[in-house]
Amino acid sequence: MDKYQTRSVHTPLDVTRNEVRLLTILPLVGGPRDLIECELDTCSLDDRPTYTALSYVWGDATKTRPVLVNGHVVHVTTNLADALFQLREDGVEVVWADALSINQNNDNEKNHQVQKMKTIYQMANYVIAWLGVESDTSKRGMLKLCEVAVLASSLNIRHIYDPPNGGMDGKQYDDNIRTAAEVLCECDTLKEEDIGSILSVMAMPFWSRLWIIQELCLAPFVTIACGSSRVSGAEVHAALAMLTWASWFSYRCSRKSTNTIARLRDLYHPFVLERWTRPPAIDLAVKVQKSGPNLDLGFVFGTTCNGTTLFASDPLDRVYALLGLVGDEDRNAITVDYTNSCGSLYAQVTRLLLSQWGTAFFLYCGSACQHRTQRYLPSWCLDWTFTGHRAEYLIKIAVLTRPVPDSPSDFEFITDDRVAVRGARFGRVAGVVPYSGGLEDLQNVIFSIGELYEQILEYETENLSISEHTASKEIIKVLIYGKAMVTSDLIHWTASLGVFEDYIQSQQSNLQNRTNSIDTHESGHGQKRNMDFDAGAQFKQNVEQIFWNTKPRNLFVTENGYIGSGSVCTQAGDVVYAFKGSRLPFILRAGEDEKTKGGWELVGAAYVNGGTFEDTADFWSMDPPVEDVILC
Repeated sequence: MDKYQTRSVHTPLDVTRNEVRLLTILPLVGGPRDLIECELDTCSLDDRPTYTALSYVWGDATKTRPVLVNGHVVHVTTNLADALFQLREDGVEVVWADALSINQNNDNEKNHQVQKMKTIYQMANYVIAWLGVESDTSKRGMLKLCEVAVLASSLNIRHIYDPPNGGMDGKQYDDNIRTAAEVLCECDTLKEEDIGSILSVMAMPFWSRLWIIQELCLAPFVTIACGSSRVSGAEVHAALAMLTWASWFSYRCSRKSTNTIARLRDLYHPFVLERWTRPPAIDLAVKVQKSGPNLDLGFVFGTTCNGTTLFASDPLDRVYALLGLVGDEDRNAITVDYTNSCGSLYAQVTRLLLSQWGTAFFLYCGSACQHRTQRYLPSWCLDWTFTGHRAEYLIKIAVLTRPVPDSPSDFEFITDDRVAVRGARFGRVAGVVPYSGGLEDLQNVIFSIGELYEQILEYETENLSISEHTASKEIIKVLIYGKAMVTSDLIHWTASLGVFEDYIQSQQSNLQNRTNSIDTHESGHGQKRNMDFDAGAQFKQNVEQIFWNTKPRNLFVTENGYIGSGSVCTQAGDVVYAFKGSRLPFILRAGEDEKTKGGWELVGAAYVNGGTFEDTADFWSMDPPVEDVILC
C-alpha cells in the first residue's frame, strides 16, 4: 500500500443543491481479502438516489484500519471497517456512513449535514444497524431472537407498548403476559443459555448510542446486523416484548404454581430476576414512533435525555442527535454549530423549553449542585452532559405538564444567564436529615426528623404547618412523593412499614381479590390450574422499589414547620420556594460567588407536605406574599 497516500477525499458540497456524499463499496478483485476499496461520490438528494444508511458505533478512535477511498488511504475505526467488509460480503453497494460521507474536519460541513440527518435517514431505502462482528454467543442470540419473533407474530405482538388484546390494565393485561409466557414455554428449542445469548446481543455497545434513536425512528426499514446474522427491527421489538412479558409473569407468580412457572424460572432465573432489561434505546425509539412525526421539543428531550445513560462522544450531540425527531419550527430554532460551547447550546435549548413549558421545566434543571459537569452553566439550565437524571425523573413525568390552576408561569429573561421568576416562599430550611433510601435506615430517619421537629417547636409555637402529633406520619409521604410519583397502589404498599396502619388490611385484601380473580385458567390439556400471584412477594417488591427510588435524599424541616424532602445538596439555610406555574416547590440557595451574587441558585425540586398537586392550589388561594427572585 506504499503507492497510496493519505489525503482528504472530500470535495466541497454545494449547499444549495441538497448534496450528500455516498460511498460505493467496490467488489473484491484480487489483492488482500481484508482490503476495502470504495468510491466516494457527491449526489443530490433531490435526485432520489438509491442507498443504504449505516447506523453504527464509531468505537475506539485509537484503533483504526486503512481503507481505500478514491484511491487514497483513509483510516477509519475498526468497527466501521468491519461493517464495510461485511456489507461487501452481503453485496450491499451504495452506503451513507457519516464518518466518510461527512468531512469530519470541516465544522461548517458538519453543521450543514447534521441538519439534513432527518432527510438522509428518511430517504434511505433501508437502514442497517451494525452491532459489530459476531461471536458464537451473538450468532446464537440473533437466531433465537428470530425464533421468539415468530412466536410473537403468532400472538400479534408487535412491541412492548402495543398489547395484542387491547389495554394494559387489569385482566386484559394479565391475559397478555400469561399467554406470552405459555406460548414461550411451548418452544422446546429455547434453553437457559439462549436467554443469556439474547441478553449478550442486547448488551452490545450499539444500543447505548444516543444517535440510534433518531436513526431507528426515521428509517422506513431497519435491519439489525451482527456479523453475517440478520434480524429485522420489527422482529427485535416483538421478541423483546414477548420475552419481557414472560419474565414479568415468572417474577410475579408463586413458585408453587404450574409447570409453566417452573419452566420460566428454569429459563430466566440466572438472568431475568436480577437484570433482565431491554436497551433504553429500544424503549425510547418505540415511544417516539408511537407519538408520531414532528414531536414536541420538550417531549423529545424529556423522554430521551432524562433517566437514560445513552452515550454521545461529543457533548453537543446530546442535543443535535435528537433534532431530527422534532418539528420544523423547533428544529429551526436551534442552530447546529459545532464551534459552539456546551454552555451556550444548553442554555439556548433551556430558554426555548422554558418559553414553551413555563417554570414547570425547572423540574429537569435542578441538578446544579449534585450532578452538574458544565460548571459555567446557570443553575436553571439543564446540563445534558450528565446522562442519568433518574434521581429526579419519575416525579417529573407525573407533574411536568400539569400547571397549577389559576397560576400561570410568570418569568422573564434578564440576561443570557439570568431569569426573573415570580413566586412565593414556603419557608427556610431549619435542618436536614440524610436518607440513603434503605428500609433499614427508615426508623433512624423518622427518629431524627422527630427530634429536629421538636427543636423547632421550642422556638415556634404558632403558624406551624402541621401539628406535632402528625409529624411522624407525614414523613412517609415525604419519602414517597419526594422521589417517585407512583400509582396509588404502590403508595398503599408502604403500609407494610407500619406507618398508615389502616391501609394494611385493605391493601392485603385488594391483593387477595386480585389473586382470586386470576386463580384459574384453562390449560392446553383441558385441566384447570392455579395461576395465583404471590401477593406477599409483590407486596415486598413494591415497597422496596419505592424506597429504592427515594435514594438518596435529604429530608428537611422548615423554620415554620413544613416537612419535606429535597436532593442530597439541600442544606440548612436554603429556601423552599413555589414558582407560579409549577405544581412542585423548589429549593433555592442565595448566590455567594461573583457570578451569582445578588441572585439565587436552583438546587432542585422538592416535596413539601401540603405543598404539592392540589394542595399547591390551596397554597396560592391563601394569597401568600408574591416576590420576584433572580435565578442565576
